[in-house]
Amino acid sequence: MADLSREATAVVLIDRAVYSMQWFVLAPATIAIVGTSPGWVSGLLPLAFIIGAALSQLIGAEVASSLGARNAFLLGLSIVSLADLLVAFSRGVIDVIALRLLAGLGAGLFFSPAGYMLVYLGGIGTSAIMGLYNAAFELGGAMALAWGLVDGLVGWRSGTAIAGAIGLALALASLVLINGNPRPSRPRDLLNLKWREVLIAGLAGAGAFGASYAFGSYLPTYAAKVFRASPYGSGALTALSFIGGAVGGLSLLFLDLGSGQLVTVASLVASSLTYAALMVRPYGLFVVMSIVDSFLVNWAFSVYYAHVVVRFGREFSTTSLAAMNMVNMVGSLWVYPLSGIIIARDPVLFPAFLAASSAAPSFLLLIRPRGANG
Repeated sequence: MADLSREATAVVLIDRAVYSMQWFVLAPATIAIVGTSPGWVSGLLPLAFIIGAALSQLIGAEVASSLGARNAFLLGLSIVSLADLLVAFSRGVIDVIALRLLAGLGAGLFFSPAGYMLVYLGGIGTSAIMGLYNAAFELGGAMALAWGLVDGLVGWRSGTAIAGAIGLALALASLVLINGNPRPSRPRDLLNLKWREVLIAGLAGAGAFGASYAFGSYLPTYAAKVFRASPYGSGALTALSFIGGAVGGLSLLFLDLGSGQLVTVASLVASSLTYAALMVRPYGLFVVMSIVDSFLVNWAFSVYYAHVVVRFGREFSTTSLAAMNMVNMVGSLWVYPLSGIIIARDPVLFPAFLAASSAAPSFLLLIRPRGANG
């Protein structure tokens, strides 16, 4: 087990942040993109992205085992960035939905191979590695919401195109800066033995995953509808919540309570309940609670990811992370259209919906199937 150089590790984390930026870069512009379409149409943007990402998760693990983890995740970063670049040329909301599907396909190629580069080759504990990985994701989300300021200056089409161009340029630079290109085990080596256990572990985090992505995608829209804040200005303000998430991930470098079953379940449930606190007034307190919520959610997800890696072994981390994330995504598909409907009809109920949908499935993590296949 070799250590990545500090420089290469830093590049992977920067790639992770810019990759995350491509996830949320359309969030500040959602109202403008949807235009006069029914409110529920906004739910199709994250839904299309998640469907694409779910479809390509295990493909990403397979590509990594064939072409190498570095090449796989940089290919994914290139695809998701290109899709956002092409949004500038979209002719309507249908085109944007199709491009979000393409972006999702690229995202699925990125997640587990990039995680493998850090988990298997990194030189620190698993929880700390996952904390860094998720902290980088949160920083990218903060950049995306703050990108609303760029949208306000040059328009959301040009702003999104600039974000996509940054991702493409970084992918090319990373190909030169990261020398190592390890090939992890093939997905079937793990799934043939423990597919039932992988399925249950993924379903346990599906609600939390869906709530977290819906929270990031709809936060500017929620602030605009409930507090009458500018969707672009609120994007910059609520970017602070992603900063809170980054601190939550980084905290595992100093406060590691382990990643056992009980600790992981307790972390997921406790973080889920903080969504309900987003119903507070006034707007300043809402922003503070958004930061607290993001801190706890990202801390809990870092513990959850570490639990999955340890549970199935570092040597299988590409497959376990890919399968877990795929099940997270498929199991959370119902969250996004319902979020769009709730935001359109009664946005005040949105925080309670997130809390309930996030907490309920977490207890599945306590189940351990018996037998050779699970």
